[in-house]
Order: sequence, then C-alpha cells, then structure tokens
Amino acid sequence: MFKIQVRIANPADPDKFFEEYFRIETGALYTSIPENRLQTIGLEPISSRNLILADGRHDKRLFGEALFTNDMPTHFYSYGLAVFTGSHSTGKFWC
Repeated sequence: MFKIQVRIANPADPDKFFEEYFRIETGALYTSIPENRLQTIGLEPISSRNLILADGRHDKRLFGEALFTNDMPTHFYSYGLAVFTGSHSTGKFWC
C-alpha cells in the first residue's frame, strides 16, 4: 500500500475540486471519501449499494460520480464512483 496526491473534481463543474493524499489499495473496488469533502465540491449521492466490508460486516453505502486525476509521471484520469463514507468518518481516503 502507498499514498499519492489525488485531485477529486465535480464532473459537472471541474473547477470545483479538492486535493488529498490517498492510500492506494490495488485490490480496492471503490474509492472511499468522507461525505463532507464531497459535498464541499457539490457532489451528491446518486445511488446506494449494499456492500460486504473487508472485516465481513454488511453495510449500505451511498455512491456518487467524481473525476480523479493526479500529477505523477504515470498520470491517470478516471471518471468513477466515490463512496460517501459519512461526515464522521476517520478522514482516511482510499483508492
């Protein structure tokens, strides 16, 4: 696992964004981001899904769409799903 700085932007208004260091888990299916950070750039949930978490717990999570980019030499640009982790999350960011 490693960390990189990622820019998260609103697809409808890419000028609304924030940058944060994310822990990269190469086996992760979704990107977890605290809900209050997504709301600051105008993102709202578009759906919800029932998930089985790594520790075996079942939980229902909200999902929204976001743009993901970084400035590394192997630059990536992705349009994907962001998991709203709740306003009281640990503040950890996962890709």
